[in-house]
Amino acid sequence: MRVATIQEAQRIDFESVRVTGQESEVFMEAAGQGMVEALCGRGLIQPRQPIAILCGPGHNGGDGFVIGRALMVRGFTGVEIFYANESAGAITNDDLWHRQFSDLILNGIEPKKIEKAHEIDLSKYEVIIDALFGIGLNRPLGEPWISLIGQINISGKLIVSVDSPSGLHCDRGVPWPVAVRANWTLTCEIAKAGFFLQEGPACVGHVLRIPVGFPRDIVLREAKSVRLVTKKIIPSLFPARSAVTNKSKQGHLLIVGGAPGMLGALKLCADAASRLGVGYVTICSRAAASSREKLPADY
Repeated sequence: MRVATIQEAQRIDFESVRVTGQESEVFMEAAGQGMVEALCGRGLIQPRQPIAILCGPGHNGGDGFVIGRALMVRGFTGVEIFYANESAGAITNDDLWHRQFSDLILNGIEPKKIEKAHEIDLSKYEVIIDALFGIGLNRPLGEPWISLIGQINISGKLIVSVDSPSGLHCDRGVPWPVAVRANWTLTCEIAKAGFFLQEGPACVGHVLRIPVGFPRDIVLREAKSVRLVTKKIIPSLFPARSAVTNKSKQGHLLIVGGAPGMLGALKLCADAASRLGVGYVTICSRAAASSREKLPADY
């Protein structure tokens, strides 16, 4: 399965706008509407549930505004939208963010400012939609975001992250320095590499890919450096094996390496190869040849 790095995902976005001639706002609208369809279609949210949508200062926050507006149009009566003010780091020159914000006002929807994390009582909501930060995050988070994310994570509520969990580094899969731990992540068009590395799986929960209209050829061309190997494709990587075969017909693997005191990787590699069905495995190592350092007898 293809996944994208941060840079690749940003190029997909940029190239889609350039090639199609459509405004970024069109893709943002498609993303927000698609996420609402996914949430409603899977029964994750109900019209009378109290829902908090926490919107950050960039494009991720704009997605949150679209989601909030779309839910209210559908008759969701318990939706409240919160947004970052300038003192909390709002990007005031983000025209797309401001256009979505203005659209809320024109539709009679009044978002509430996030002044300080402790001013938001998350206990009264059943669902928290995290639209604080996405792949555009380019610095470690500070306050009030650290405290706010801490509140989200201990809330015990259903947590849905927009595109990626806020604070997660989408290349390395590590919190920066904290990250939302979502039950569901609704990611735009293609999953990100960091979802599957280190702490990524614990942060993203269940991942749903939301089509937003990016041309398929652009996605395939740009998302080319990382692949996720899944259970579904593993069988296709191995040739069919006869029931009456023997080890001499299953290949011979030579493993070279292992500095003195560094036999661990050799052992792991040899064990993995043997378990995967390699007929013969030979280890060549200066460390293994040392009189002071021996591999176990079964190597």
